[in-house]
Amino acid sequence: MKKLIALLLALCLLSVFCAGAAGAEAAETNEELTPHQVRYYFEHRLLPNEFHNNTAELVAFLRENGLFALWRNFTQNNGFDVIYTADDFSVTEFPQEDGTFLMLLIMPKPEDTPLCARIYLCQRAGSGDTGFFTVEYDNYFGESWFLCGWTKDGNHQNYGAAIALPAPDDPGYEEALNNEINMILQLLP
Repeated sequence: MKKLIALLLALCLLSVFCAGAAGAEAAETNEELTPHQVRYYFEHRLLPNEFHNNTAELVAFLRENGLFALWRNFTQNNGFDVIYTADDFSVTEFPQEDGTFLMLLIMPKPEDTPLCARIYLCQRAGSGDTGFFTVEYDNYFGESWFLCGWTKDGNHQNYGAAIALPAPDDPGYEEALNNEINMILQLLP
């Protein structure tokens, strides 16, 4: 319980820092942060940083509380509206035969570029190397998707085209998801 409280405190402090940095940028221009900017910081700054630097704690929190709880804490602790519901998020683990850890985070439907539809948290068995991969929406030239990622040192990587998965009740969903997971596992260091 003490570790969970410490994790919550650390996540809240980090979320305040992330939103504070974004807030400082907005204050300089006298603009309020948009929901897009808030979600972008959550997906592209807070989550990759926490995963790469506090892997076990973040995974434990997600297992016990879910992704929505983390989103709600982040938004509420920083004075933003909670614009999504628990039904918009999901967390699923995909155990690998070699012991590699893979967790899929389903995000709310992205409204704009480069918000995420899916995020994969991975940790290679044996080496402990981590991988944070995103499937990002792009609507600059029509609807498209890109498989991207964030490295431990904060660099964004674009691995190329991805797909919009069929609906979970569609017969092709499982095959498309398995293909994407295999692609992710090949990219993991």
